[in-house]
Parts: sequence; structure tokens; C-alpha cells
Amino acid sequence: MLAPNTYPAPRERPLAAAGVLTDRFRPHVATAGYVTLGTALADILIFPGVPDKIELFTRAAGVVVVFTDRFDVGRGSIELPAGIFYEPGLVCEKIRARNAIAGQVASLQVVGKYLHQSDAPQEATVDDARG
Repeated sequence: MLAPNTYPAPRERPLAAAGVLTDRFRPHVATAGYVTLGTALADILIFPGVPDKIELFTRAAGVVVVFTDRFDVGRGSIELPAGIFYEPGLVCEKIRARNAIAGQVASLQVVGKYLHQSDAPQEATVDDARG
């Protein structure tokens, strides 16, 4: 018979200061408000580099959003209903979109956010490994 699993006692972890959690994504690129969409797929926003976080806001009607790189190689797509906020868990360089249903007036707002340089993960170097 196997011995039961045992776990170490929980340890105390101090709470992070509020300043550490706020303004991590200060630099950002966004559309100028909501963009009205048509029935044809159109470029909505081309990011200057790859953002660390993307936020999408829809309004009035459903939207089909396509995530691509600069050369329009698709990285995925999604259909979003009206009136929601969505954060895709992928990276892309361009957002393309269209109405989900022809004839309806849909709109989309896109925000791409970048981490501060001090918050970005640092790559380990050979000197760091030597200690």
C-alpha cells in the first residue's frame, strides 16, 4: 500500500505593494475609439512590434476578429458577440475584423499594451550562470 501524500506547511508571503501592480502596462497603442466595421475583412490596427497584452472591446453587433502577423499569415480568429471585453491569449502584429452578420453596424476598439522594460522577463546570460 502506498503512503499518503504529505505537503509542507504553508508559508507566509508578504503582499506586494500596490505600486508594483499598477501601471505595469503604461505604454500602449490603440485605435482612436471604436472603429466601424463593414462586411469585408479590413485592417484595424497594425502594432509597432508585438504587444504583451491585447484588449478588444465590441459594441452594437457581433464581430469576427482575425489575428495575423505583418504578412497576413493567420494566427487565429474568433467571433465575438456585441458589448463584451476580450483578452486573447496569443501574440500578433495585426488585427483584422469584419461584421459577424452582413448588414449590421458593428464596432471594435483595440488596445495593445507593452510591459515596462523593468518588468519584462530578463534573459539569463553565461555570466549569470557562473554566479
